[in-house]
Amino acid sequence: MSGSRLRDRLLLPFLIPLGALAVIVGAVFGFSRVLLSVRPAAATGVALVVALGALASATWIAARRSVGTAGLAALLTAVAGIAMLVGGIAIAAIGPEEEKREVEAFALSLSAPPGASSEGFAQTELSVPAGGPIELAFDNQEQGVQHNVSVWEAEDFSGSGLFIGDVITGPSSITYSIQPLAAGTYYFRCDIHPTTMTGTIAADEGPPKPGGTEPGGGQPGGAPGEQADASITAQDTTFDESELALPAGRPSAIAFTNNDPFEHNVAIYQDESLATVLFKGELFRGPETTLYEVPALEPGSYYFRCDVHPTMQGTVTVE
Repeated sequence: MSGSRLRDRLLLPFLIPLGALAVIVGAVFGFSRVLLSVRPAAATGVALVVALGALASATWIAARRSVGTAGLAALLTAVAGIAMLVGGIAIAAIGPEEEKREVEAFALSLSAPPGASSEGFAQTELSVPAGGPIELAFDNQEQGVQHNVSVWEAEDFSGSGLFIGDVITGPSSITYSIQPLAAGTYYFRCDIHPTTMTGTIAADEGPPKPGGTEPGGGQPGGAPGEQADASITAQDTTFDESELALPAGRPSAIAFTNNDPFEHNVAIYQDESLATVLFKGELFRGPETTLYEVPALEPGSYYFRCDVHPTMQGTVTVE
């Protein structure tokens, strides 16, 4: 027996199955790419049509008296051709599968300061974009007292709560993951102190509307002009400045621009304990600009932040 025939007899039993396996794997992989390229409903139809085509092709080949390598190659070619043709028609008629975009959770903060059991949350009005997940960072600052946050659709807190947060004992903090809220007004409370610790959540998907004003809080929509002693901008839940300088001994003004479609403000405290409020700017949604009128402050260094997003903070130097 010649060397070439001996080699063929030894190698062909291995090469033929391996080659067939490689062809099958390639066909399956290619077909899976076609199915993943179309929408789920269309993928089902494409798979059924290809299955019927494969069955018809196999029936035709099986009806022949002898089936060789050429017949098997014809079967694979026919199935691949049917898959490509039907997949192309589905993409052209229905369109490719829509790309799934992961929606980033909206970061929100809420705190229960010392005395919250009787005096309530530090924030009683929260604002979130409608239709998106919410990450609520809750800070319980009341020593040895239990609090939580729950969200309700009914103002009287009747029925079932939309979200019931775990109870934590202060001082401690927790981040709650809250499901998306449809546009509208909702109500939150501490279930341990339901009569004193309450507030509202505005979920808005329409054009932002500036809110009202508070004494000394500034009027949203006002033009800052040249009379501002300092300016600061909020965008993407961050301030563009971490240090503000104001004059001592006289009232001053801060030009505040909110470029986010949800509420921000600038509030000035004696220090990070938040025990003494020196100025609290009006909350409003952007894009909008306001001029905050700050009362006269003594020389020194103070702490400022956004009351809705306490991670937005900095230092005010009065000199």
